[in-house]
Amino acid sequence: MKSHMDFDSLVQQEKIDIRNKDLHDADLIVMTEVLRKSKVLEELSLWANSITLAEGQFADALGQNQSLRVLDLGRNKIGDEGAKRLATALKDNKTLVEVSLSFNKIGDEGAKSLADALGISASLKVIGLGGNQIGDVGARHLAESLTKSKTIREIWMYNNFIGDRGGQSFLGALESNDSIEKLDLCGNKISRSVTRRITAILRGPKRKALTSKLNKQ
Repeated sequence: MKSHMDFDSLVQQEKIDIRNKDLHDADLIVMTEVLRKSKVLEELSLWANSITLAEGQFADALGQNQSLRVLDLGRNKIGDEGAKRLATALKDNKTLVEVSLSFNKIGDEGAKSLADALGISASLKVIGLGGNQIGDVGARHLAESLTKSKTIREIWMYNNFIGDRGGQSFLGALESNDSIEKLDLCGNKISRSVTRRITAILRGPKRKALTSKLNKQ
């Protein structure tokens, strides 16, 4: 067992930061049990490890957890298969507010799975998918989920492979859902004309007024 994976210590913590420890799925046995048993854990960072979520137990425990609010799985090796398992957990989880999956080689299939979860999540407000391999098809699925979501406020999509078709999909989502406060599409292949229209909507007076109201709630 790795020295930083002591159950008795971790299960009592509100914040756990295990970044850059070269963790693989087999190293998550203790952390999985913490997710199942902890009633106080609110923030968990597993950034920059070698986690794939292929085994399924961690994702299952995440779905059952009733305290975690922030999860950072950025710079791992989750891919489309891991994204599918995580999406199932997001559908079941009722407390997660923010999830980061940046730089995980997630493509259109993984984006579709996550989109299905975003559309019905009862708690998620921020999703980070920057630096992945999501194209126009994945963008369309995610945009469709935004039209259904009652909770999402921010979606980070920088440095993917999204072109004008995907940009137009997000444009339609913004027009139908006034509660989206932030949509980061920097570093994609979207034309200036589409980018300007997206920016204009996000900076519009109607959205600013609603954002102010939401932030006071």
